[in-house]
Amino acid sequence: TAYAGNAVLSGDYVEVRSNHIMAGGCTYSAEAVYDGNRAVMAWRLDGDNLADIAVVAVVLGKGNLQLGNHTRETVLYIDSRATAKQMVNLRDTFSSRYSDVFGEIRAVLVADISFDQTGDDAFKILIPGEVQVVTRTMVEADHEYSCDPQVWYGAFAGDTPVRLVQMARSSYSGADLNSKWKTVNKRSAYIGKFAISNNLAISNNLASR
Repeated sequence: TAYAGNAVLSGDYVEVRSNHIMAGGCTYSAEAVYDGNRAVMAWRLDGDNLADIAVVAVVLGKGNLQLGNHTRETVLYIDSRATAKQMVNLRDTFSSRYSDVFGEIRAVLVADISFDQTGDDAFKILIPGEVQVVTRTMVEADHEYSCDPQVWYGAFAGDTPVRLVQMARSSYSGADLNSKWKTVNKRSAYIGKFAISNNLAISNNLASR
C-alpha cells in the first residue's frame, strides 16, 4: 500500500467557514441560522511518498454545521499527482475519519490541487473552476469590539491542534453541490499541523517521539 504499518500521514491543515468563528454575540446570532452551513477542509501531506499531495473536502449542510443535527453533503477532491493506490487509500482514510463531518459524499473527484503557504498564516489553495481558499494573518482592523467577541466554534478536525487566522477569501463554484458561494474577509479560518497514524490521529508531541 501507499502507507502501512506505523507510517504517519502528516502535514498542513487549513479549514475555513462561511460564518465568523470569532465574533460578538450580535454577529453570532445573525449568522447562526443561515451562514454556518458551508466549510472547506484541506490537508497537504509531507513525507517521501506523499509530499505536497493534497486532499480537499467541501461541505454543505442543510443548516449550521455545528448547531443541531443537520444533514450535510460533501465533495472530496484527491490530488491528481497521487498514484491510483494512494488515491484509494487517501479517500478511505479521510472519508472514514471525518464521516460525521462529511455526511453523504456526493462525489470523489481527482483534481489538480495547488496548496501553497506564502507566510506564517498565509495559505492559498486552488482547484481551478471549483475551489479557492486564501488565509492571512489577523490584524487589528479585523477585530470586532462590540457585543463581547469570543470564539464560538471549534475546528471540525478536532484531532488537529489549530490556531485562528483570517479568511481572506473562500469560494466554491463546482457542479456537485446544490450551492455556489464566495465569502470574503471573515475571522473564520483555522490552520494547523495534522498527524494520522494507523488511521488514528496523534498529537504533535507523540509524533516527534
